[in-house]
Amino acid sequence: MHIPVLLDEVISSLLGDPKGCYVDCTLGGGGHLEKLLQHLKAGARVLAIDKDMAVLEQSRQRLPFPNVTFVHGDFRNLKQILEQEGISAVDGVLLDLGVSSFQLDMPERGFSFHGGVSVFMKMLTWI
Repeated sequence: MHIPVLLDEVISSLLGDPKGCYVDCTLGGGGHLEKLLQHLKAGARVLAIDKDMAVLEQSRQRLPFPNVTFVHGDFRNLKQILEQEGISAVDGVLLDLGVSSFQLDMPERGFSFHGGVSVFMKMLTWI
């Protein structure tokens, strides 16, 4: 399982209004989302975005909270995603731009030098 670095520091810096609206633009394994949810109160909303459908579905299954909307998309389209979800303002946005162990641990995804597969280093949507 992926363990986010500086998890407590990130959440304490991100969290302003415990009833607010937050966006996790790079959901991944949902480590940040899980910790954030522990601090949110009723009425809060979280938009969880990832372009990797397999990872998004894993996190959706692991964190089935009614106040979280899971979106298959790319954070570069954040403005359009927010509009589609009817969100006009947010209280915090998280982008974890580190290397994802989900891509590195699966050689067939092309990010690993292990496993005897070609390295192509291109993020695919994995639909």
